[in-house]
Amino acid sequence: MSSPIPDPVWRMPGPRATATALPSPKAWRDAEAGLGRALVDAAAEVARLDERLRGRDPGLIHRLALEEAEALATLSGANLTPGRLALAEMLHAGLAEDDARVLRGATWAVRRLRSGRTPRSGGLSEFLNRQLQAEGALGDLAQRPEGEGFAALAHRWDHALSRMKRAHPLTRAGFAHHLWQGLGLSAPGDALESGTIAGLIAAEDLRGGLAFVPIARAGGDAHMPAATASDLLQTWLGGVRRGCLSALMALDALSAWEDRARAATEDLSGRTPPRLIAALASAPVLSAEAAQQSVGCSRDAAERNLALFEARGLAREVTGQKRFRLWRASV
Repeated sequence: MSSPIPDPVWRMPGPRATATALPSPKAWRDAEAGLGRALVDAAAEVARLDERLRGRDPGLIHRLALEEAEALATLSGANLTPGRLALAEMLHAGLAEDDARVLRGATWAVRRLRSGRTPRSGGLSEFLNRQLQAEGALGDLAQRPEGEGFAALAHRWDHALSRMKRAHPLTRAGFAHHLWQGLGLSAPGDALESGTIAGLIAAEDLRGGLAFVPIARAGGDAHMPAATASDLLQTWLGGVRRGCLSALMALDALSAWEDRARAATEDLSGRTPPRLIAALASAPVLSAEAAQQSVGCSRDAAERNLALFEARGLAREVTGQKRFRLWRASV
């Protein structure tokens, strides 16, 4: 039901992954056949989230992508506080070198998750953008395969995944993640690359508003190894279901905040307050400059309204600075 990594692969340049049994396409297809209820439950939550995002502001997808990338970075051993990635994306400065390495990898994940595009056959190097990543990302780069060693492993991953074409996208996603980890295509402990690719594969057949399936936001259980393909898939599907439920709850909280904000600003005239409500709902953090662009008002009007929202308990300033200040909705 599984196959060992053959020695010829490891005569290629690059580090050697831990010798272990690799996920077998047949074992995963058999596991899917026996986990119909779990698959239906997970797919139902994915469909609910997809429908919920249909026709919504693309900023919500960006928000979910930021949160998913932060969760994947945390699973990879980074120490990111909630909203840290969004803050860095806005500020573009003042990062310690260790933070910069982490955030470069997480920012790559955000771009890929927002795109909704999975890597094309044979195009993993381009998808991963490893030339850029080599400047510094999560994990010890010396432990990550490069060059011919990476190409050989990527070919094996791509070939095995092609044997899962008839499986459900959620099953293919879990298989892709665990095979990636088993082959050692990333540095040990790095879940950013495999988690990003799995989230995109899981959403391949969707036609609504969901560019990727948020899995890591519910915790790391779905990404953990297990003894059998059935155990792996069952845990993975449970993680998918919890991740989508978590995203739906976050969207519910944002919707409730929007209702509260509209009620609390009924006495304000003009188009700036309602537009600012929409901007704060779709962005984890918002600068005065970003508010100015989103709302279509002057810088003074943006700052004045952000201060007013803060005074009414609708927003809070998160940097504690006098310059480069950032606000978020008080959800």
